[in-house]
Amino acid sequence: MDQNRVKSLLVVAKDANVVGSDLEKTVIDNGIQVQKKYVNKNGDTVIICPNQKSRDDLKEKLTSSGVTTNLLKEPKEKCPVIAVVGIPKELEKENKDVIYNT
Repeated sequence: MDQNRVKSLLVVAKDANVVGSDLEKTVIDNGIQVQKKYVNKNGDTVIICPNQKSRDDLKEKLTSSGVTTNLLKEPKEKCPVIAVVGIPKELEKENKDVIYNT
């Protein structure tokens, strides 16, 4: 996932009891830009904004309308992972033993 996309993502937990029409009304009334809105497998509403400012504005409006902040999630950026193919598990175990036993 693109880093800028993660920064502009807002997840509204299903426990927030925010109806889709209320969410749309908040967006339209306040002129907040939204690129996409969908419901994920967990039932949470995921909102993708074009930039971080739009996301922050939407979060502020939702909290002022009564949604508690612990029900609004901002996904964190994931660190890149490098996997090297062909390194056996035994070699990893040997290196751990050497590191921890010295």
